[in-house]
Amino acid sequence: MPGGKVRIIGVPMDLGQDRRGVDMGPSALRVAGLNAHLRALGYTVEDAGNLSVRVPEEMPVGEKRAKYLAEIADTCKELAVAVGRALEDGCRPLVLGGDHSIAIGSHSGVAAHFLDETLAVEDDHAPFLRSGVAAALLIDFDYPPWHTAEDTLDKVSARSLEIVGGVLLEALPAIEERLTRALGGTRP
Repeated sequence: MPGGKVRIIGVPMDLGQDRRGVDMGPSALRVAGLNAHLRALGYTVEDAGNLSVRVPEEMPVGEKRAKYLAEIADTCKELAVAVGRALEDGCRPLVLGGDHSIAIGSHSGVAAHFLDETLAVEDDHAPFLRSGVAAALLIDFDYPPWHTAEDTLDKVSARSLEIVGGVLLEALPAIEERLTRALGGTRP
């Protein structure tokens, strides 16, 4: 029988896509008896409730291809802290969503808890995630040639490059500072 402690963290967010309603996922799972089912499996359950997420009607859309970017990033940072805290407390975090954008916060929280910063080889997204940049938001998912042989520079829009470049320019000082500290004050 399994066992251990599970901390449920709800993230009722539907800002990362255009279909309304997925923000009801955490409530639907709780109403369906999730907590009782986990207890029946032998887990001790702590339900931390839901993170507070604004709804689209409360804020401007922003960039057409990066809708609600600031709110998504803020929520994912808050989720990363909640996931990290659950792990520090000896709990298995169980994150209920919401749309797929919450994966950024879940991943960041787990990575911050388990990954050693002195790793010689790391995913190229890791420095951005550690510096608070939600790396998955850099990728334009409305890009059919993505990861195919047709993925060539002539297919990339100048506006997309401008957005990614702006994010990188804002993130690089924090990444450089963190790397400099990790190397004992020597610039990489």
